[in-house]
Amino acid sequence: IVRSPDGKITVFVVSDAGIAGGKGTSPSNNTDFGVIVGNYVDANGVPHGFLRPPNGNIVTFDPSGSQGTLPNNVNNWGVTAGTYYDSNFVLHGFLRNPNGKITTFDVPGAFTDASSIGTYTAFVNDLGVVAGSYFDANTFVEYGYVRSQNGHFTKFAAPGAGTTQFSGTNVFAVSFQGAPIGYEANDN
Repeated sequence: IVRSPDGKITVFVVSDAGIAGGKGTSPSNNTDFGVIVGNYVDANGVPHGFLRPPNGNIVTFDPSGSQGTLPNNVNNWGVTAGTYYDSNFVLHGFLRNPNGKITTFDVPGAFTDASSIGTYTAFVNDLGVVAGSYFDANTFVEYGYVRSQNGHFTKFAAPGAGTTQFSGTNVFAVSFQGAPIGYEANDN
């Protein structure tokens, strides 16, 4: 659904969305200008990305090789950030520009073996800075990352974050100034 500032509610569904339990249309974020991003799950249970501009003309998309697309955020310039998983169920990050061009990426050092967690992309700010988390290939510890507009990665761990498998630093947003936010999961 979309609720306008004047209180009007609009219900929308991506036409290829399934209708059985666990399927359908799930918005995840919107811009200040009314562009909505999210995913829909088709009749076969596969998630795909969608973008809905204010005029209601829904665009669907998937990165090449995607077996499941999970857009998380769209900035005010129409750049979408998200995660997709491949045929081995490895997570990868992606950015989709307003013209439809999709750039995929993995944080250097992320665990990318079959059925691994890999790179999770959570957010892109209005300057094109991306933030998210990844699991290290050697330790399976989660770390945060920031990806600059030119593709440079800065990796980090929060003070006090856990150092055992599946603990660490989870990042879910980045400010306009490029400061990531999230939480740390300790070893306890």
